[in-house]
Amino acid sequence: MAQDVTKRTAFASAALLGARLFVKFVDLALILILAWILVPEDFALVAIAMIFIQFTESVTEIPVIQALIRTPTVTDSMLDTAFTISAIRALLVTGLVIAMAPVAMHIYDEPRLGLLMVFLAMSPALRGLVNPKLVMYARRLNYFPEAIIDTLAKIVTACIAIPLALWTKSYWSLAIMTVLTPVSMIIGSYLFAPYRPRLSLKDWTVFSDKISRTTVSQFFVAANWQADIFVLGLNARKDMVGQYSISQTLAGAPFQVLVIPIIRPFIAAFAELRTPEAIRPGYLTASTAVVVAVAPVLALVASLAEPIVTLAFNDSWSGASLFLAVLSLSAIIQLPSQPVPSVVLALDKARYNALQAAIGLIVKVPCLFIGWHLAGVNGFLIGLLIGVTAWTIAGAFIVRHLIGLRLRDQAFSMLRPFAGMAVLATVVYLLRPFLNYESSLSIVWTSAVLGGAGMIAYCATVGSIWKLSGEPEGIESAIAGLLRKILKRGKPATNQPAPSVESQD
Repeated sequence: MAQDVTKRTAFASAALLGARLFVKFVDLALILILAWILVPEDFALVAIAMIFIQFTESVTEIPVIQALIRTPTVTDSMLDTAFTISAIRALLVTGLVIAMAPVAMHIYDEPRLGLLMVFLAMSPALRGLVNPKLVMYARRLNYFPEAIIDTLAKIVTACIAIPLALWTKSYWSLAIMTVLTPVSMIIGSYLFAPYRPRLSLKDWTVFSDKISRTTVSQFFVAANWQADIFVLGLNARKDMVGQYSISQTLAGAPFQVLVIPIIRPFIAAFAELRTPEAIRPGYLTASTAVVVAVAPVLALVASLAEPIVTLAFNDSWSGASLFLAVLSLSAIIQLPSQPVPSVVLALDKARYNALQAAIGLIVKVPCLFIGWHLAGVNGFLIGLLIGVTAWTIAGAFIVRHLIGLRLRDQAFSMLRPFAGMAVLATVVYLLRPFLNYESSLSIVWTSAVLGGAGMIAYCATVGSIWKLSGEPEGIESAIAGLLRKILKRGKPATNQPAPSVESQD
């Protein structure tokens, strides 16, 4: 059973990956276009406003979809209850954000934050009205409708936000973009899964247990997530905050494109497996797959941060290259622990999410403040890396405790990708003198050559270590099997001698 679930999960991950690539391409293109039109201070203002909105939204998040995935049968009454809970929560988030607007204006001494936060509060309110019946696709590990909805929402948003930014040259185009996306998602969700919402709390008990168990966890997770931009906003110039914000978007792109499609199906798979013994091999597969697939991309972004920023932005964004390099490295450090929340959810151990986030927060916040006051932005970035390292180590200990996966086995599974990244970084570093900044075209082709050489070195290193290790099961074996099939299919059939036919007198 475990093998069958893992295979179906791998297929769902591969299918979702292709769809997410296009979605993120549209999203990134939109952000880059707006970055050429607007200035870093505009992005900083919206980023600071979103600290309070995203924190409130995360803390009050109710895992209604996860509850519907885990329940054996979904009824219309459960969908009505899920919709009602989401709508109530949306109103609560909106009210809390509006109440916090004067506090934000005072903390950051920025009078424009008030009206901006009130407007942006519509975004979580609208997300609460998305059709809960989409969960029926997720229960079958079919994420294509969600990907299509996201794509159409981004395209509609881009068609409105770009002309608006050209016309106004104002941060309000970013705010309107943030609100437009959930509007498009609402419309798409009801087109894909026809459903007439009804207000009801009849099946409240299906969700109440999950709500009580996750509130504390979500507080620490949200605080840990927003701590760095909160601290930087208090201490740094607005343009620096804007550069950091857009670097987060760029460094997070590989994360969202590659990690989410790999991890997302494992939420349903682990919920089906349920026992630590059955989850253990699936966790190791998921964790290794995330690092092998995503780490080289992030390593390339970190190694080529300067040409990427030079190519993608104008001169006002030049300081973003340092942030992009460090944030990409930070993302790499966090990769091994990405499947931890899926395991925690499957085993109904939400307090361990809180524990991991609390450890990360307790280490990160003092390091950020101390680092800034001792060494400015460089100290701040060192504090960030220390904090995410603590979060990842805590995740490894939690996995050992919950499913009995030894720390040694977790570390050994990371040997191949981390050795590959070391070789990749070395190759790119040795070839950096060949980078040509004379024109945009020269930046593109020289960076492509460096990146291609680094990726070839990474694949060769990972493949060699995998071969020497006895070809263990994992993403490498899946890729090797696929390549063998392709090569076998393309190989011409061997000419066979024709059977002899005896002549008859």
